[in-house]
Amino acid sequence: MPETFAAEHVALRNSWVALNRKQATGLWEIFDDSLREIRGEITKNYEPGVSWLRSGRRAALERSLNVEAARFADVYREFIDDSMQKAAKVPLGTQAAARRYYGGLCRQAGKEQLADQLAAVNSLSFAQIPVGTIEALWNRTINGLNLSDRIWDLTEAGISDIRQVLVKGAIGGKDVRWMAKRVEGFIRPESKGPAWTSKGKPAKRMLPDGTYVGQKGQPGMYYAAARLVRTEMRLAAHDAHIRGHIATRELMEPVGLNYLEGVDWKLSGSHPRSDICDDYVAANPYQPGDVPTSHPLCLCHLADRLVSPEKFKDMLDAKPGDIAPKVNAQQAMGKAMATKKTPGMKSLAAAEATDRRAMRKTKAKSKGA
Repeated sequence: MPETFAAEHVALRNSWVALNRKQATGLWEIFDDSLREIRGEITKNYEPGVSWLRSGRRAALERSLNVEAARFADVYREFIDDSMQKAAKVPLGTQAAARRYYGGLCRQAGKEQLADQLAAVNSLSFAQIPVGTIEALWNRTINGLNLSDRIWDLTEAGISDIRQVLVKGAIGGKDVRWMAKRVEGFIRPESKGPAWTSKGKPAKRMLPDGTYVGQKGQPGMYYAAARLVRTEMRLAAHDAHIRGHIATRELMEPVGLNYLEGVDWKLSGSHPRSDICDDYVAANPYQPGDVPTSHPLCLCHLADRLVSPEKFKDMLDAKPGDIAPKVNAQQAMGKAMATKKTPGMKSLAAAEATDRRAMRKTKAKSKGA
């Protein structure tokens, strides 16, 4: 491919990296706001001693925690939706760049009508593809729970953990300042380090009492929230890419210039170690309906396998004259929107089941302590 096309493609891929960094900062800010509210309520209503467990101040703190849980869930839900929408648009940009490139080859060959049709295809509104992707991701269920249910479960688990920390702190006679710090450290890391390690494990972090959370026991609310955002963004990008590939193929085949040979699984430059994704790469290319599922925290992306410029020029030479058949864009887009392919369900369900087991073990140990 020429340098101009390659540069545009690289720029679009870099936009994915920038998006991930921006969303990570956004999630940190959401937790900052929530922790600020919780710290304020603890300072106002918490006090050490067993008597606090039966006091009205504990009931007031309980009510405020429930209010904050509902507020956090709403904000976090909007954040995930925004993240998925932005992620879904990235692969559509790379596909549009390819259409522009092959349209230019048509014009160089004197096939002006074909070039105009490709330009018309590129100007079609692909906005409905991200809409369809987001709708599919919100509506799919894993172990009977849709995405909204899983967000609420994550929030409730975090608030439940805070309750347990407060109760144990009161019984142990811990002061307000210590307790506020303990709650903050329990929910998220004390610095803006990664929420997970290079091996996909929760990042280990120390609490004020010298104990650790992360690599053993409960993953922690921040890790769970960060993983959910990152995984859903990748699923959105994969799903939109597949739909965009189908739409482009349906639009180009009637013209006799289908330049798409399949879909390649591409390893991320940050791929930490060999895993199932290496096997996926070895099996390239895929047809849209056969693209494998991604695992949680997957950094890999999809890329269309394109015919060479020489082969495309041969396809142009084989076309008599410069007559472009009409393309039913609405029908082509309908096929793309009708696809039921939503990657990543089984692997994500297994990982979340593992997290739930870890949480239950941690809570059982807390009750027995």
